[in-house]
Amino acid sequence: MRNLTLVMLCCAYISASPQNAYGQESVSTISIITQHSRYGGGRIYVPARIDNYKGYMRFDTGASSSRFYKSAWNKKFISRGISHSISATSAITKCDEIVIPNLSIVAQSGNAIGRINYLATRCAASSGDNLLGLDFLKGSEFTVNLKDSELRFFEPTGNDSKTHLLRALGRNKELIGIDLDIGGLSTYGLLDTGAEMTAVDSVYFKAYPELFETVQNKISLRGANGKVIASSLCKIKLINLGNGFIIKNLYALVYDFSLLKDEIGHNTPVILGYNFFEKFKWKFNFKKNITPTWSVYNY
Repeated sequence: MRNLTLVMLCCAYISASPQNAYGQESVSTISIITQHSRYGGGRIYVPARIDNYKGYMRFDTGASSSRFYKSAWNKKFISRGISHSISATSAITKCDEIVIPNLSIVAQSGNAIGRINYLATRCAASSGDNLLGLDFLKGSEFTVNLKDSELRFFEPTGNDSKTHLLRALGRNKELIGIDLDIGGLSTYGLLDTGAEMTAVDSVYFKAYPELFETVQNKISLRGANGKVIASSLCKIKLINLGNGFIIKNLYALVYDFSLLKDEIGHNTPVILGYNFFEKFKWKFNFKKNITPTWSVYNY
């Protein structure tokens, strides 16, 4: 990440959300970078301006708030308190709460999407990527299009897909999930663009073995803190989102969610990661005064 002078952006407020937002409700296109891994896994990065610096942040709807690793550029921000961050592999990291004067994701076209006086967390450098969390997106409407490597904010879409209500998940209902059908069984999953791969709770996997195909019984899964946890690899035979949107033979990790229960919900059996999202184009609406919704479209 290199130093630069932050250019002041001419923007209008779009939301009265808890953390101030800026950016006009006109179409803005954000070019993203994706990194791919085995079994269809991957990561999504967005270009960001963070006060007087710029770099890339990992786009992570599985994080309720944004997180930065400790670095020279953010030492000047005074700690406002202590919090703890837990990863999808149950790694717990002690963090400081800080206020970022200006945080925005940089648009290729249209207005930047950003926040002022934005509350975030600052964690040890070993805790991995800088994360752009879900609360940054509140007050906005956007599509995720991994095929074309872009996010588009406030883009009009047709009526060719049914709109569904998002499910609020987690201890403080700060995360989101969707209802779906796995092999004929109705359930739901946490939406987590920050997870490289989809994951299944080992308890659910053992309860319904007919829904899965085992690919590898033992693999090493390393968390953000370097801890290795027991895991296996499977295929989810069939996921049905309704209205003809079906995913077959989706690779998924299998491990124990027990330490995640308070964070993602005690009955959440599936974490839907990158390899799930890349199958379709997604639209999310977090605008003020409406119940958050999602829609899915073919590319």
